Amino acid sequence: MQTYECPICSEEKLVESGPSAYKCQHCRASIIEGKLVCSACGNHNPLDAVKCETCQEPLTIFSRVVSRHSQSTRSWRLDQARDQANTLKATEAHASEARMENFLEIDRKRKAAEREAALLQEETDRQLFRYVRIGLGIFLAIVAIASLIIALV
Repeated sequence: MQTYECPICSEEKLVESGPSAYKCQHCRASIIEGKLVCSACGNHNPLDAVKCETCQEPLTIFSRVVSRHSQSTRSWRLDQARDQANTLKATEAHASEARMENFLEIDRKRKAAEREAALLQEETDRQLFRYVRIGLGIFLAIVAIASLIIALV
């Protein structure tokens, strides 16, 4: 495997990883078609860039070390993670509200079905009571007639 001098770290560890694509085994820099590739977002940057033009991520090991020891205490990644966390929270809150609304709708349907079943049961009970009253009336009439017949005999 042929190696070349890396334009970033000047080490003789740049190897071809594809057509017009190179990867440095020392500083881990990726170069595609003469552009330095950001490992965080994949943006193609000029070879002399220290930070990615898109996401401001340090592009080389040297710039990563320097950025860790710079004056800034807040990293862009922390800000990015916070934004992602806020987005996830909002998405989850919306999804949670949607699930709760589904549960409430299911509960409303269940209660409506219970009310309908109770009304049907009530109607059935009324009919049964009506038949029992009619049957009891017939029974009492038969008993009264029978007692009259017994009294006359």
